[in-house]
Amino acid sequence: MVECKVLIISNNCLSQHNSNGRTLLNMIGQLKSENVFQIYTSGEYVDSQYCAKSFRLTNRDVVYSYLGIKPKNIIIDEQKSQEVVGENIGSKKNAFTMLLRDLAWDFSWIIKKGAINWAKEEKPNVILLQVGDSTLLITLATKIAKALNIPLVVYNTEDYYFKNYDFMKHVLSSGIIYKIFHRRFCKKFNYMMRVCNRAIYNCEGLKKIYDSHFETNSDVIYCATDIESIEHFQPISKGKIIYAGNLGVGRHKGLIEIGKELQKLDSKLYLDVYGNADDNVRRELEKSQGIRYNGFVSYEENIKNIKNSALLVHVESFDDFYSVDTRFAFSTKIADYSASGVPIFMFAPEWCESTQYMKKYDAAFIVDNKKDIFSTLKRALYNDSERMHKVKNAVQVARKNHQKQVKEQKFVGILKKICRF
Repeated sequence: MVECKVLIISNNCLSQHNSNGRTLLNMIGQLKSENVFQIYTSGEYVDSQYCAKSFRLTNRDVVYSYLGIKPKNIIIDEQKSQEVVGENIGSKKNAFTMLLRDLAWDFSWIIKKGAINWAKEEKPNVILLQVGDSTLLITLATKIAKALNIPLVVYNTEDYYFKNYDFMKHVLSSGIIYKIFHRRFCKKFNYMMRVCNRAIYNCEGLKKIYDSHFETNSDVIYCATDIESIEHFQPISKGKIIYAGNLGVGRHKGLIEIGKELQKLDSKLYLDVYGNADDNVRRELEKSQGIRYNGFVSYEENIKNIKNSALLVHVESFDDFYSVDTRFAFSTKIADYSASGVPIFMFAPEWCESTQYMKKYDAAFIVDNKKDIFSTLKRALYNDSERMHKVKNAVQVARKNHQKQVKEQKFVGILKKICRF
């Protein structure tokens, strides 16, 4: 175990119940929980078993701070850690509300002083900041790092710095309010990159584009899986064809196309879809040929489904907006899918980061146009030698880049370089 005290600053808390929380947990596994501290802003309670102390700051705390009321830290018990209290900005998110939110946090002297004083009491050796789409966490992290004179490590999984279009409106243009919001974000981001000691990205594409703009030393640490890699697959007669994951950003349209082609292959074949969906998406899926929508299941249940499947499906949107907006998005499913021992079928634009990654290692059946779905599905389902070839390559990728121990060791190596312990 490593004796370095780490302060994590992020939107989501350390938890097995959200993907960002799991990603952070898979990075700090070699740290003692008594040496992990967290400041976070989401409407969740941290799983107390994973960190010594946490400080939750919410939008409500910011409002109260202008009335002179100091934020109160909540002592978390094991039962409360499973609760969600609904503080996220959610569907209200737009450039105007985000700008107001950032300004409210930025000008709250009580919030900043409260976070700095709390951090001084815990005496961390280093800060790990998970960057989001607003400046409030950037401001907190840089001010605490300066006040305590400790290193700052930035963990970045998004290309918000380069989004000069209004991604919150789902358009490739921008109005005056978004331009103000984005210009302010970039100014804060530039300062953060100048003062931080290290940047960590979750894929090579992001590292490459940020490295072309900033001189900060950087590394890639891919998302991790808890699945032990195996080279084995279920024959189609014994397993399901499943998609397990996010149903936003237009992904359901690709799933519908795959469902249609499965029915052409064999009327007994269905694509089982697991994940949260809004009412419109749910209705489209439920009325679509070859689709069985099963709703949301826990991460643990998803892993069981994945391991017992005959084919795993991953899709990205071909919509003009989403194909640009998600270009550097690297799905956390890739880690679990690759390690599962189940063949992977991908229907996604060729320029997507996930597509390029799996294509590089020849680790999936990849389709980037509708006309090839049928023939590629047929190979992915019935050509056993090709299925095993893809599985072996995917498992090698998982062992190289996605094993939890690999991710933990790489993060510890970064800490050792920065903190010199």
